Amino acid sequence: MEWIEVVIEEYKTIRTESLESIKSQQTTLNIGTAIAGAIVVAGFNLWNENLLPALIFLFFIPLICYLILLIWLGEVSRMMRAGKYLKEIEEKISKEFKKKEKPLNFENWLRKKKKDGTTEQTKWNYISVIALFLFFALSSVAIGNWKLKIHNQFEIKWFVIINILELIGLIIICSFIYFTQKRYK
Repeated sequence: MEWIEVVIEEYKTIRTESLESIKSQQTTLNIGTAIAGAIVVAGFNLWNENLLPALIFLFFIPLICYLILLIWLGEVSRMMRAGKYLKEIEEKISKEFKKKEKPLNFENWLRKKKKDGTTEQTKWNYISVIALFLFFALSSVAIGNWKLKIHNQFEIKWFVIINILELIGLIIICSFIYFTQKRYK
């Protein structure tokens, strides 16, 4: 078997890995959104209960949102790693075919900077998913705090403790998002 045949087989395998990652991203978002939505419905259905709805909105929904983001970002990272490796394979194969048009070039084309400094990679859909789940988590915290307030279960020390914990969770997830995107720029 020649070198090029081996490299093409590896390319196909890694491309399949990338496509599987995209499917896993969609599955994670679909299942995660359904679970988060079901928990929101449960929280509102239990609204007249004493403390349970506040706990659902303050802890369970943000936790689910953060877990969904972590799992989804893991799959995005998997896809980006595959893409980065495919780019290297494309460059190796292109060196073998110097006199002809590049035979494999998609990953290199995606990352090539245009005159305006942008690339063909779509980032807004990823930013939208992150923003949606962070907004969902933060809105849930606001609803949980409001629930405590309107049922006179609001003590300033618990408000501070709960919201510091929420802030720590938010900082952790945002740090993970930041370092994940830095790694694959």
